[in-house]
Amino acid sequence: MMTTKKEKKGQAVSVYTVSQLAAASDKLFGTSKIIVRAALKTSEKKTFTEDEAVKIVNAFRKKEVK
Repeated sequence: MMTTKKEKKGQAVSVYTVSQLAAASDKLFGTSKIIVRAALKTSEKKTFTEDEAVKIVNAFRKKEVK
């Protein structure tokens, strides 16, 4: 289920749930579903634009393992 929201410039932007983004994890992020779910869980949000999700997942993957 994809929903849309309005940006300030008047253009509709698609937003996706964590489940939708995890399902497309290979194509969008080049990583597993579990990594995408873990990364997005760190955010308080329920839906994300593709750009937001890519930023969050990439930052998560670059974090140092302690």
